[in-house]
Order: sequence, then structure tokens, then C-alpha cells
Amino acid sequence: MSFLFLLIILLAGCSENGNINDVHKGSLSGYVRNDVTLEYIADVLIIFNNDSARTDYAGRYTFGEVEAGNYTLRAVMEGFNEGSSSVSIIEGEESLANFDLVPLANYYSVSGKVVNEITGKGVYKVRVELGEQFTETDTSGMFLFNSIEEGEKDILIFREGYNFFQSVLIINRSGEDLVFSLKQKNDISIVEGFVRANNSNSPLDKAGIFTSNSVIDCDSLGFYFISEIFTGRPRIIKAAAEGFSPDSIEVIPEAGKTIRTDFYLDKYISPDTSDLYWNFSRTDISHVISIPVSSNPDINGIPLKPGDYVGVFYDSSGVYACAGYITWDGSDNQPLTVWGDDILTSEKEGFEQGESFLWKFKRNSDGINFNAEAEYYFGPSIFQVNGLSGVSSLTAK
Repeated sequence: MSFLFLLIILLAGCSENGNINDVHKGSLSGYVRNDVTLEYIADVLIIFNNDSARTDYAGRYTFGEVEAGNYTLRAVMEGFNEGSSSVSIIEGEESLANFDLVPLANYYSVSGKVVNEITGKGVYKVRVELGEQFTETDTSGMFLFNSIEEGEKDILIFREGYNFFQSVLIINRSGEDLVFSLKQKNDISIVEGFVRANNSNSPLDKAGIFTSNSVIDCDSLGFYFISEIFTGRPRIIKAAAEGFSPDSIEVIPEAGKTIRTDFYLDKYISPDTSDLYWNFSRTDISHVISIPVSSNPDINGIPLKPGDYVGVFYDSSGVYACAGYITWDGSDNQPLTVWGDDILTSEKEGFEQGESFLWKFKRNSDGINFNAEAEYYFGPSIFQVNGLSGVSSLTAK
């Protein structure tokens, strides 16, 4: 009899899906602002029941699954009076609780902008240290400290590739935006920009930037940054993201200057299979070859015409197979992405490491294919993972 009673109690606590511990839940979110400036405040500690969270750079916080009921929240931030709010969590709904925190009498907000001394444009991702606090500039070069205690504070502003700025600020009021100029180092060249989806203009935060000696991950806004000692040599920079066709561009860095290069990647579309001889497969492995206009590709001394194909082939069990091609336009330098073999599959889809490039042309007017030879002005004539090369001439006979 006692066993039956215990079973009834256990069954009474079960939900429809059989989870004994299931409870009615909702969610909670909100934002925190400075009551005086109405600026959103990052890194505010939100204390909720037996849990806590901090606001993000946009001043927002979130608690995912919360048991339904009535609660009191607290918002705590140095330099501000503590905030408190009552909230009711309703099953299956998102509840909101926002805070406008009042600064303490001897605390002030400090905001400003960091610009490039030469161009006057805002500089992104500059680290700004003020007293014991620090932040980074946004895409327009702006920064904000919401609560700085009055008095003298050391300020240090720096970013890779620039000369740093250091001074002392006297904090005694919340005033106009400050402006600081940073000078790029004379022997440093910088290439930077954003990687976005071409159809939606949305940032590709998981994109990678490939150069001859490094791989750079983009940040949450799709931003990348390359700072290096100036050499005067052209550089090929490739942007790639899963589900998108990669793109490459040749840049010529300049000492003491910043070159802005944005990428807009197209969604990957399977190549046209109407001409199987020139069909190829994209993989996660590639080598980029620069084909400048000055290479003057020709067939028996006759220059290629716009619309002719220029491709690189590999030996696939005694049969030539295409690993990538471009349609010659005759007016711009063109990067050719050559694809490597995916070792995780049984088929050979592209080049193996160290395999020599075999060049071919296809004349668009009559569809005839020609074997071609290349001379290189930099980089190897063999396939290398993430490799970069450039041709000085391409000739078919």
C-alpha cells in the first residue's frame, strides 16, 4: 500500500513529456542606460535571484530560462547609484526590465573620437585606457566611459601600426567629445576592411583572411586588420567563408598609409557543368595565382580576347582535370583561385601539395583548348596550401 502511495506522488510531479523536474519558465532581458546622457552602459552587473549577468557593449542583458514568479533585480556599476526593479516572469513569455542609473555626484562620463592624423577618419578598434578603465573605439572611432571618478587620470591610446598617445586628463565634468589624432608609423603599411555577404550586406563574422604568411579571423562585425613592415611588394589577400564563394584581390601596400579593402562575398553556386572539361570542385584548400593585365596571355602571338578561358589543370589518373579558371577580361588584374584535393574523400578533386600547375586556354570563339606555359614573377609554380603566386607571362602555341 505504501508503494502505491509513493508511485502516485511521483506521477503527480511529472509533466506531459515525463520530466519530473519540469517547471513553468519564461525569459528576462533588458538594457541599462546612463540617466544623464542616456548612453547605454556596458559591463553592468545584473543580480537576479541566485544568478547574475553583465550587460554587453550595447548595454543589454539576458537571462534565458527563468522560473515563473515575482522577483527583484539589482543593477550595480561603479560610479552609479544602485538600481532596483521588480519584475514578474510569465510562463512562455519574455519579460523586460530596464534601468536608468544615476551617476554619483563625483563621477562623470567621458567620450571622444580617435582619428587618423592624415585622413581625419575615425579609427576602429583603438584601445583607450583611462585611469584603471579601458575600452575600444567603434567603427566610427568613437569611445565612451560612463563613470570616471573626478580628478587627474592618465590616458593611453594605442593601436597596432600607430604611434601611441599618452597624456593626463582632468576629470571634473561631463563635457563635449574629445578628439585624439593617431599617426601611423612611417615604416608600417596597413590593410583593413570588412567582409560582408553581397546579397544582404550582413557581416560575415566567421570569415577568414588569407595572406602569404598568415590567416586572420574576422571579428563579430566581419572586420579584419593587417599591419606589417612595408616591403613594397604587391600582396594578394583572399577572403573566404563557409557557404560563400571566396574572393581575392591584389593590393600594393604603401608605407605609412592605410588601404581600405572590403570584400562582398557571393553565396556559393555550383559551377556550370555544360562543359565538363572545364568543370571543377571547390574545397576548403586553395592556392591563389595573380594574373595581371601585363602578363598578356596569347595564343601563337595573338592576345586572348575577353571571354576566353584561362585555367589550371592537374593529372587525375592520367586525365587532365580543371582545378579552377577565370574568364579573361583584358582590362583588370585577375586572381585565379586554384583548388586543392579534399583528403577526406576517396576522389581526387584538385591539386595535391607540391603538384605542378598545368595551364590551358579555351578560345571562346570556337571552343578549342590550348596547352599554355607560364612564367612567374613571384611565388611557386607548384600547389601549396594557402599559397600565393603571380605570373608574368602566359603563352600557348
